[in-house]
Amino acid sequence: MDKRRVAETILNLVGGADNVKEVTHCFTRLRFVLKDERIPKDEEVSRAEGVISVVRAGGQYQVVCGTKVQGIYQELEDILREKRSGGGAPSGAAPTSSPGATPTSSSGATPTPLPGASPAPTSGASPAPTPGASPAPTPGASPTPAPGAAPASPRRPIGDLILQKVAEIFTPLIPAIAASGLIKGLLTAARLLLERYGIDLAATDTYVILNAASQVIFYFMPIFLAMTCAKAFRCNRVMAMVVGASLVYPQMDALIQNTEQATTIFGLPVLKNAWQIGSSVKVFSYTESVIPIILAILCMAVLERWLTRVIPEIVRLIAVPGLELLVILPLTLVVLGPVGIYVGNGIQYLYDTMMGFSTVLGGALVGGLWGVCVIFGAHRALLPIGLNDVAVNGRQNLLAFAGAANFAQGGAALGVCLKTGNRELRQIAASAALTASVVGVTEPAIYGCNLRLKKPMVCAVICGAVGGAVMGIGNVYGDAFANNGVLTVFTYAAYGMTRFAFYLAGIGAAFFGAAALTYLVGFEELPASDREQNGE
Repeated sequence: MDKRRVAETILNLVGGADNVKEVTHCFTRLRFVLKDERIPKDEEVSRAEGVISVVRAGGQYQVVCGTKVQGIYQELEDILREKRSGGGAPSGAAPTSSPGATPTSSSGATPTPLPGASPAPTSGASPAPTPGASPAPTPGASPTPAPGAAPASPRRPIGDLILQKVAEIFTPLIPAIAASGLIKGLLTAARLLLERYGIDLAATDTYVILNAASQVIFYFMPIFLAMTCAKAFRCNRVMAMVVGASLVYPQMDALIQNTEQATTIFGLPVLKNAWQIGSSVKVFSYTESVIPIILAILCMAVLERWLTRVIPEIVRLIAVPGLELLVILPLTLVVLGPVGIYVGNGIQYLYDTMMGFSTVLGGALVGGLWGVCVIFGAHRALLPIGLNDVAVNGRQNLLAFAGAANFAQGGAALGVCLKTGNRELRQIAASAALTASVVGVTEPAIYGCNLRLKKPMVCAVICGAVGGAVMGIGNVYGDAFANNGVLTVFTYAAYGMTRFAFYLAGIGAAFFGAAALTYLVGFEELPASDREQNGE
């Protein structure tokens, strides 16, 4: 497969470079934010080479490409960069400028009606009303969408916008989180195995170094989130990372955790606290925290736009970042950080209360409905709950239950593979079953066969719920936030072999149950492709 050709085809089908505000990707999908979502025809896009399916969700036009998505995305980025730099007009979605929110909105609105006129900067007044939108004077040009762009680009619902931003913030971190979970799981497996022979692996330098590497993404979470938040909110990424790093700087962390002594900044009290969790005391800290930095960078983005608008260009380079830091850091320590910590604790309390009511019911709900959430891209909105659980309690069960859903999708795909007489579908299902069960990526299974055939999807939902309920009975937990697949199963061995046995029983029930149920229930066969009819 020529990935550049695939990328060019997809770009043309979604309306060309002029119709793309921005594009990101996750494990299996290209996620477009389009100026006019009426332009792409779903059937045409889903029939294109390299495309499995198309999803419209969360204000995004999502093109499911499977595990080859990263290569396609890189080619797509290159094509967009060439078209935009070649045309001389900085098209709105572009890349990296720090104050960057406003160019997106101003240039993003004018060319919506027609995808064909690629560059058309200033002379592009032919579509009509606005002569001066293209140069986009200063980043403070937020009012500029008004001149005639409204009819072409209707405002999206606030819920869609929130889902989109959550996906933009957390999706780039998932590979690093998954890698950390894999290392953590392998270390746990090796430690448990060597303990039987009287070898203390945890005392070795290799274990200490690799364990530290698996913890870094969580311990320094505010720094990584600051970077992705800055990209999502269109502000200076380096300054955002400075704010995040300030919160986890060792001296600052020691200051925050010292609840015996009051601390002030500019005379304002820096809030500190400690609270009881079971038999242990949890001290207020920003290391591993999630919500405080998101609030901080959101406010920083708003402040940056205002400062860029009011500060003369000659001193903007130094004055804007300097004033940002002087305002946002105290605001975070005095207001936003504590609010974020308490919001996180509140979310955790609600989640723990739900699981405390019945872990069996909670496991069944997550295991059954996770795959449905994946269809709409809504599962990304649940990731902060699991990350927050690790930050607050040092463990999580959300992805354990989601693992039942992953294995159920893989099992249903295996059932399709064993049952179908369609050779092309058999190949797709076999590959999808392997991808879902080994690395926990389920979109190829969902879109490649289960959802297309309907009944396998129902079987996967039922067996995912059964597997999640089994895990709930055993009160399964993991010590890392890891995508569920064969490679990361030992993440769930950290809290004892009994819980681990229930985890294995849960994924076994989900995988083999879905495979058997799909095989027994059956499905309506897809017609054979032309190639198959010709005996190729």
